[in-house]
Order: sequence, then structure tokens, then C-alpha cells
Amino acid sequence: MCESINRMVRQPVRLSTSEGVDLANAWVTRLARSVGARALLIKGAALHRLQLRQPRASSDVDILVPPEDFVKVCQALIGAGWQERRVSFLLKAAPNHSRSFIHADWPCDIDVHSHYPGFLADPSTVFDTLWARAEIERFAAQDCLRPDRPSSALILALHSLRSAEGFARHRQELSELYKAPFAPAEHAAIGMLAALTASAEPLDAVLTTLGVDTLPPSIPAGRPIREAWRIQVGLNGSTMGTYRWMQALRAAPLTQKPTVLWRAIWPTDEDLLLIRPELPQDRRARNAERRHRLWKGITALPRVVWSIWVNKTGLKTK
Repeated sequence: MCESINRMVRQPVRLSTSEGVDLANAWVTRLARSVGARALLIKGAALHRLQLRQPRASSDVDILVPPEDFVKVCQALIGAGWQERRVSFLLKAAPNHSRSFIHADWPCDIDVHSHYPGFLADPSTVFDTLWARAEIERFAAQDCLRPDRPSSALILALHSLRSAEGFARHRQELSELYKAPFAPAEHAAIGMLAALTASAEPLDAVLTTLGVDTLPPSIPAGRPIREAWRIQVGLNGSTMGTYRWMQALRAAPLTQKPTVLWRAIWPTDEDLLLIRPELPQDRRARNAERRHRLWKGITALPRVVWSIWVNKTGLKTK
């Protein structure tokens, strides 16, 4: 009997995605604490517990950490057996706000964010502002910290706005947020947080719809962050890739710029497979895709350059 039980215990246990997400929330919170890092669980199941959206299955765990703890938490994940998810050369080369990790024994990703797009104030200031209002949420019998309800409403709105035009799910999430009940104190807190985090400008339409009175920003938006956001607002899916390549080229050391430029012009087979996994794996199809991407980038270049110039010079357009 004991031998039979021992055999059963030694069998690998496969978690469902929902089980894995719940456990991973608790596990990554404990991991961050073990290396002396602050971490907030963002998005995920807490959003429907806070009555900001309907229940929705998650396939990953998102944590926000202060910029100074970002590398430390990522290294801790790698030390615990997690591997960074394979991404294209562009995603590695261009400035990015997050890294995604996977593990063979876990059914979900863990995404670590050093800042959240749309919060235009200094990332450390944003984190401290959210951290000061953090609340406890229980995951797998573990006390975890997540942003409070007004803070979570801002994060949900920023997340949904980034791709609301292309994804029906994100449009639906915005619709659900607009219907969520907010007490007068919560409306006031949302307006105050939008000012402190310099997110009132990106969320102008959302805040108006929610009936939130915004305050003048008390913290000036960091120019590079604000500039990047304004440029991206003026672009779309057909031009964003060209802008990201220009970011990567600008950020690369002088000795690496030729490599970045060549990878933009002629992506490798590996990059094509990551970008277009359904692409037929023959040379003619791959080269046709390369030529298509190159032409698309060239035609998008004037609009990207114009958008960058307009935002650098402060030129007003109709």
C-alpha cells in the first residue's frame, strides 16, 4: 500500500491554467519578498473581484515592480528555473517595459513590468503612488498586495485603450468599466491618481465618460516617456513597427547599429517564424514576406518621421 502511494506521489502533477495562475500569484509575491523587492499584482482576477470587469480566465500573472527592483526580480525568476519567453530581435532591441517568463512545470507566464505604459510620470513616482494605496488580496492562502480599486481602474483603462481598436475583448472591458459603480470618494481618488501619475492626458476620454473631474498634473511628465506616448498615439498597426525599429536603432550602441539596421531590412528565419508562425517554411515564401515587410516599413517611414518631428518641435497640426 505504501509503495503504491509513493508511486502516485512521484507522478508529475499537472496544474490547470486557473490553478497555476492562482498559485503563481502567491509564489511570485513570495519570491519578490525573498529578494527584498516590492511587487504589486496587477490586472488578473482581482479586477472582477473589485467589480471592475466580468470574470475572465487569465493565462499569465502580471507584477509591477519599481525600476530599481526590475533586474533583481527577473534574475530571481531565472534562478528559480524560469526562462524568458523567446521574442523577436526587435522586442529585445527596442526599449521595453516588461519581460515575460515561462516554466516547463507551470501552465502560465509571469510578466514582470518595470513601469506601465500610459503612466507618464516618472516610473518610480508612479510605483510609490500605487504602493501607498495598495491593499491585500488573497491568492492560494497567501496575502498578496495589489493596487486599490481606483488605481486598478486606471490600470485597466490604460491596458484596454492600448488595443481597443483591434480587440473586441478590450472594447468590452472598457464598456464594463464604464458601467462599474463608483462612490464619490472613488471618483475623487481616480482624478487625484490620474494627476499624480500623469495619466490624465492618455485617459482623457475615459475619465470624461466616468464623470471624473481631473486635476492639473502635480508631477511633470518625464519628457521621453510623454514624447514616446504621444508619438505612438498618432501611429497605428501599419506604422508602429517602423517606429519601434527606429527606437531600437537609436538605443543601440554605435557598434551594434549596423546589425540592428540589417535585421530591420532582412529579418532572420527565426524572427519570421516568431512573427508569422503560419508562414510556409520555404525560401520563396520567406523572401516574399521579407520584401513585403521592407516595403511596408519604407512606406510608413515618412509618417513616423513626421510624428517624431511634430512631437519634438511642439508643432500643432489640425
